Amino acid sequence: MHHPDEKKNAKAYGIKEYPSLDIIISRIHYAGLLLLANLVLSRETIYTAHNFSHVVTTLLDKGVDAISAWPKRTPDDKIDHSITPLESEMDAMTSWIKKNNLDMIRLLREKDKKVYRTGQKLTLFPDGTLSNTWCHQ
Repeated sequence: MHHPDEKKNAKAYGIKEYPSLDIIISRIHYAGLLLLANLVLSRETIYTAHNFSHVVTTLLDKGVDAISAWPKRTPDDKIDHSITPLESEMDAMTSWIKKNNLDMIRLLREKDKKVYRTGQKLTLFPDGTLSNTWCHQ
């Protein structure tokens, strides 16, 4: 996802409407599963440490169990520095996570590339695709 606000998320994905996160979360929990939210960080959605902390807090309050976040990448798996958070903002995000002992939050940066290259994740995309490949949206 790009943002917990359904309208901002729909705009980021270029679709008319995005499903309610409250409904998504309740259905996942009703099935007895834990929910990992994947956040794509970009200038259009989540760009500053302040905004990141607000979004993470919102998602945790809604019942999300864990969050992974990373800067938006190009189709050839490179970070597009013109639209992603500055390194100083990423450092501030990392510090905020550590300061608040939020072990369920992972901020995946370029130095963590081996973590997300393992393919040990599964993502349900808005178009219904279920995949363990990297998200370029």
